[in-house]
Amino acid sequence: MPTFLLRTSHVPTFIRTLNYSVPLAIGGLIGFWFGLKQFSLKKAIQYTPTSKAIAVAPGTAEVCGIAKPYKNALVSPFEKKPCAYYCTELSRWHGSGKHRKKTLVKKFESDQPVYLEDDTGRVLVQANTGTPGLDDRINIPANVCETKTLGMGPLDVFRTFKPDTESRFYKFVQQNVPELVSYKDKLEIAEKRIGIGEEYFALGKAKVFDEKATTPEMYIWNAPKSNFCLFKGNEKNALHAVNLWAMLGVLGGPLLVAAGVDLATLNPTYGIAAAALLYAILGIKNLVAMYNGLVLLKNSIDRADANIDALLQKRADLLPVLEQIVKEYSRYEKDTLTTLAKLRSQSGVGQGNKLLLALSEAYPKLGANKNYLDLQNQLVKMESQVAASRQYYNDSVTLYNTRLGSFPYLLFAGSVGFSPAQYKQVFK
Repeated sequence: MPTFLLRTSHVPTFIRTLNYSVPLAIGGLIGFWFGLKQFSLKKAIQYTPTSKAIAVAPGTAEVCGIAKPYKNALVSPFEKKPCAYYCTELSRWHGSGKHRKKTLVKKFESDQPVYLEDDTGRVLVQANTGTPGLDDRINIPANVCETKTLGMGPLDVFRTFKPDTESRFYKFVQQNVPELVSYKDKLEIAEKRIGIGEEYFALGKAKVFDEKATTPEMYIWNAPKSNFCLFKGNEKNALHAVNLWAMLGVLGGPLLVAAGVDLATLNPTYGIAAAALLYAILGIKNLVAMYNGLVLLKNSIDRADANIDALLQKRADLLPVLEQIVKEYSRYEKDTLTTLAKLRSQSGVGQGNKLLLALSEAYPKLGANKNYLDLQNQLVKMESQVAASRQYYNDSVTLYNTRLGSFPYLLFAGSVGFSPAQYKQVFK
């Protein structure tokens, strides 16, 4: 126990500094914890290759594309702007001085995902209020009523309130929360939107959105205990924003903790020790992240290879079916043309139509051309999936090999079993 706690002359000093030291230390710890989360998100972005939409497979996925609405375009409640997602929050301020705070009154949020579309296809992405990086945001603090002051000096306590009934702010409150139209303190509206046609970057866990659907779609969502983000712009924009908050948290947090501990103990040694401990935790976290990043890249390569094998096997299974359909349809098509020629030469048009109808009933497989087109579309899509998966595979190999050959990975990667991966140019 520090000796100053045993001396009554130091007790008043401790009490005076307690109001400053505790908030500083707690704020520093919260900032450090937030910085570590952003640091983990940054590493996840760096170690996950960006995938084309058509090649997204179950597991960690990273995509970049143009935002499109899931079904119909939405309209944001306050700004009345078309969007693919919105979250509008109405809050009220109350109290005064250090007790003044803001309380959420009502939230309006769309409950549907959004599409991110690139040149190969599209993938569904979850959007929620906790999503960082949504730049289409407005904050409007205002009094719902105009305030007029009566009196001067000490008499400046009497106020009258006149509603500004023509303002958009007032009309929004009146329509959605009418009990607040006479509220005599500040109200605030915050609205986040995902704009249609804007570029966004997403990282998260991918799974099948609806397994019962005829053509299941992949869905990137905020799975528990996993990294997730949805940023306006591309991967570079996302990394810039995440890195900024990560550095502020992991570097500034320990300094605030050190200041708080220093004030509480009146001994700078304890503050330095507290900061050093947090920086040591950061160093260990960085080493673990580097190792886990290489594991993630290695798993991405293996997963891409397995996905390509599965796609090639599906393609191999479809080819004999397609060949058989083509043969059958070609034979029936030839028989039909021959029969039609005979009918036209031997009968009238009306009689020929009747015989043709009988012929169609006798050959139900004449409708096989639809199956042929469906199979053909499946093969075209599968070829695109194979090409996109091959690109993802090679991108993973490039990122993985680059990490292995750079400092400080080259100091330990070989000793723990990591070796360079090989590119694949052709998949048979």
